[in-house]
Amino acid sequence: MNKQEAYQALVRLRMACSLCVAHGYKNQAELGYDTGEVGNYSAWANDLEADVLIVAQDFSNQAIYVRDKGLIEPRQLSEDARPGDYSTETNFFLRELTKVIGRDMGLPTHAGGKGVFLTNAVLCLKPGAMNAANPAKVIANCGARFLRPLVELIQPKVIVTLGAVPARSVLMAYATDVPELAPLRKAAFGIVCRQGPYHLPNGTRLYPMYHPGRLGQSQRQRAEPTGANGWELMKADWRRMNKLLK
Repeated sequence: MNKQEAYQALVRLRMACSLCVAHGYKNQAELGYDTGEVGNYSAWANDLEADVLIVAQDFSNQAIYVRDKGLIEPRQLSEDARPGDYSTETNFFLRELTKVIGRDMGLPTHAGGKGVFLTNAVLCLKPGAMNAANPAKVIANCGARFLRPLVELIQPKVIVTLGAVPARSVLMAYATDVPELAPLRKAAFGIVCRQGPYHLPNGTRLYPMYHPGRLGQSQRQRAEPTGANGWELMKADWRRMNKLLK
């Protein structure tokens, strides 16, 4: 089985998954507008030869997913679009960060971004509010059944996690194989970020990063004793990966 065939098998497993139905979660196949990718965000960047795997949080809740017909970006955008032109500013800032490492993902209206694969820590769509927390069991299920197999399939040099939930997902998935990661599963997110990067099997490095949205930028700024600008600090954090990626 080649890499593309293995990936499609993982996609089919995701389409049929019902592990979290007791928590009210539904997958793309149930709600319609299925992307045919392992995760909804993967429709933006899905290079199976990528050396950078970016793991975002959950994609959306069920109501907004259906409203937007499963699209990452329902608005028409041009290359000169600014943060406020996007349906969510996070997508603008995420693209800008991929430029910092020389792997511009392009606009989120179509697949692009050679050298990058983008996925979510939680693949199914949650019930309730957009900011509702994901149960630990849901995060663990997705990490073990989909995220770790995806990492082993792509074998990236770097995994970048965007916020606390994706970082926790990767740490949970590898805590047994890398025992020194186990205590970090319940550590404060700021500590997890400061102590990174972390060595995973097969030479992959885990770089926990703050979420690229405005709140994440504010959190990054508060974590810096100098009080430097959060967005500039975030870009500097990403630049640390360039030595490994070149």
